[in-house]
Amino acid sequence: MMKRVKDGWHKVYGIDVWVENNVVIRGIIDNKCVHPFRWNDKGGYWNNESGYNTLDSVRSGLNRGTMCFK
Repeated sequence: MMKRVKDGWHKVYGIDVWVENNVVIRGIIDNKCVHPFRWNDKGGYWNNESGYNTLDSVRSGLNRGTMCFK
């Protein structure tokens, strides 16, 4: 069974992120709306991952350096 996170604002490594239906939609950095991106090794570019990742996967991706908010 997957862990459920309440909808609303959460803080991940100092970034305020908005969660809906257990996935991260967007974040706020320096009063700007930003979206989560994941690095694609095969293509060598950042993919927009808004609405696809749980809070735990975003947290681990930020920790590994494979995700960022732009």
